[in-house]
Amino acid sequence: MKGLISTKMLSPSELALSIDRYALTVALSLYRQKKHEQRSCFEIFYRKSPSPELPGVIFAGTHFLKRFLKSVDVRNAFLESSIKSLDLESEPGFVDFICEAKESALEIESVSEGILASPNMPVITLKGKIAHLLLFEAPILSILQLASSAATTAFVFSQFGQGKDMLEMGLRRAFGPEAGAIVSYYSCLSGFRSSSNMVIEPSLGKQSIGTISHAFILAYEHDPNLSTLVFPPDFLARLGAASSEEVVARVLVKRKQFGAEGAVLSELKAFLAYAITFPDKFTGLVDTYDSLGSGFLNVLVVASLLSDAGIHRFGLRLDSGDLCELSVKIREAFRKVDEVYGTHFAKDAVIIASNDINLDFLKKLQHTPNELDKLGIGTNLSTFSILKPIGFVFKLSEIDSFGVSKNSNEIKKSYLPFSKVVYKASKGESRYVVVAGETERVGAGVQMKFFRTDTSSDLPEEILIEFDFVERILRKEFANFDEKLFVENIERESVLFKKEGYAAPVVLFSEKLITAKEQGMKSLKYA
Repeated sequence: MKGLISTKMLSPSELALSIDRYALTVALSLYRQKKHEQRSCFEIFYRKSPSPELPGVIFAGTHFLKRFLKSVDVRNAFLESSIKSLDLESEPGFVDFICEAKESALEIESVSEGILASPNMPVITLKGKIAHLLLFEAPILSILQLASSAATTAFVFSQFGQGKDMLEMGLRRAFGPEAGAIVSYYSCLSGFRSSSNMVIEPSLGKQSIGTISHAFILAYEHDPNLSTLVFPPDFLARLGAASSEEVVARVLVKRKQFGAEGAVLSELKAFLAYAITFPDKFTGLVDTYDSLGSGFLNVLVVASLLSDAGIHRFGLRLDSGDLCELSVKIREAFRKVDEVYGTHFAKDAVIIASNDINLDFLKKLQHTPNELDKLGIGTNLSTFSILKPIGFVFKLSEIDSFGVSKNSNEIKKSYLPFSKVVYKASKGESRYVVVAGETERVGAGVQMKFFRTDTSSDLPEEILIEFDFVERILRKEFANFDEKLFVENIERESVLFKKEGYAAPVVLFSEKLITAKEQGMKSLKYA
């Protein structure tokens, strides 16, 4: 990884104050009752898949979380405002204690980024002093929510891309530049070819992509005179032309040759101006005036000129209308030109579609004739339109070695007590996630009793199973983000996604955890 994304929108002090007020007031109450240093374990999970298209969540965000915990400056934040806000002038000991809250005071275990996390599966556990852990609940959950939403949305879109190159173009629609950077980052790790956001260049070492804007084309609307174009010497040399005037004359001949005299001349000038600047990366945006009656024809003229310079690859972007139908008509029009002039425009043209592409459009591609090569996804990617909120929760499961858990009026909001270990396991083709207590051992080749809680019944379903394979996945590798491993996880999940009967790993809980919950073992040491 070249470098972590950080737009530094907030100062370290402001970051430290990005917490819910109750975290501080509860911490103060614990401090005054001398319970603030109780060793505690919190776990993070979510309860329900946020998308009908995917039975889980692509987990992401731990390395951004690491960066946050390293950057927060709690002491300065408190000295500047919180002491006065909470009337803490008489509590210097509490302020000193809270200011000790930093990454080194926490023990964090996490599953790998890029895996498909099932509902109710712990993805992170945090251990430390209870008041310190409470302080970070809100920022931790918000970071995971953003990153996992970005990775999950990008993964789903990429699975329905029909093998076409997917391009992320959502920065302008994102919830701020920092969110846009994270969307771009995880899109490029979750199946997208590239992004229009230049932040991926230092962070991923990838080349960003871009075409041209309508504003650029309209900037030439009142200046259609091609004779004012200046062609640089290197471009003239590639064309074998002696002057700009010679090139303009050649362009006018091509305009007549291809029947493009009715196309908007100022649009042609804009295309030429861009092609002069980026001859090897020209992509014309064709719908400013008329996609077929003007934009296509002007791209054809420019493509012919570039071909004279030995540059054969060019692009054309559709941004309105029936994108599938237009792509077919344009490719066919290129083929007709090729038949007459012996050119290869139909093969050389890269047709890109944008225009608010959503999941319904991608599904339509499965049975709609089209000639699209690449798809630019913007708004519906960067705003996570296919997802409901993931809803990560941060729950206390153990305090001073005693198990605790919430007994809610809603069964779906309850959870199991005690610090846990998480394994991935398999039996034949079936995938499982096994959640057990820290003192338990789960291995392959031994029949054990487990329970499912994700059934329609309010009672856990008992399962006897002997796994073929078991591996611990909740590990103390919080700081060691590996982009290669992320991509491998995504590619593995992508292969499984395409198989019939695709499902998330079934989450199984150990008999001891279920028993502890049922018997109310909240005040007994877990053995």
